[in-house]
Amino acid sequence: MRKRFTLAYFAAKHRLTPKHMHVNPLPLCLSWLILLAFPLGLSAQTVLEPGDIALVGLVANRFTCGGPNGEDEVSFVCFRDVEPGTEIDFTDNGWERLNPGQWGNAEGFMRATRRGGGIPAGTVITFRFPPFAGGAFAAIAPDADWTFQIFQLPSTNNALNFNANGDQLYILQGGNWDVGTGDIANGFNHDAEYLGGRVLFGFNSKPDWNAFANTSNDSGLHPAVTPCFNMAPTGMTTDFLSSTCLLYPSDADCERLRGTLRGCGPITTK
Repeated sequence: MRKRFTLAYFAAKHRLTPKHMHVNPLPLCLSWLILLAFPLGLSAQTVLEPGDIALVGLVANRFTCGGPNGEDEVSFVCFRDVEPGTEIDFTDNGWERLNPGQWGNAEGFMRATRRGGGIPAGTVITFRFPPFAGGAFAAIAPDADWTFQIFQLPSTNNALNFNANGDQLYILQGGNWDVGTGDIANGFNHDAEYLGGRVLFGFNSKPDWNAFANTSNDSGLHPAVTPCFNMAPTGMTTDFLSSTCLLYPSDADCERLRGTLRGCGPITTK
């Protein structure tokens, strides 16, 4: 039978006398008050599952909209409140670009961490991706309170940036990005892995998903987002795409998008 841990049990086990057990309660009480008042900066990260997040807007090059040449703008929505400290990962590396069960590693991987207050469910969140490796990522809506971390092979210039004429973007959470092997001089082996996490959503600016094409314009469709949690145009390749949730960000429109994801129906795009 498992013994209950009590002060008497601890004293008997270690042969403590009343002299040993004399404790001044004041420092102990003060310590508990400090811990209650300042919880060591711990935060409850929002854990997302497939169906809890969707990409709702893309501008693959803001130059045509008056922005810097090559800068991307990506908008997404979470159907759960985003708590401070929440981390969300993004990559434009293709799934099964070359090797079965692995990711490409010639493109980019970025982790965004929420530093500001909580964001209510259904809020459209917008990031801007720089046009070149080493450029600054930025959050522009609903505020700028995010930080960004890049994971890449040493001595490479891999960038998370949408290619014109087709590219893909995956949203992930909770894993560790193993960058794989290779380099610019000798080529990339496209053997990256996402270990221990969840693939949440896949976006394609092309109408077709193509595994093993070994180009930066193509990707296979990850099984975790098949068949519901992905988005692609039904017609031709486009560098500009948005859903009704972004065009008309009402609770009803975002709830319809959420229902579409959960119900496995087509996502309305314009």
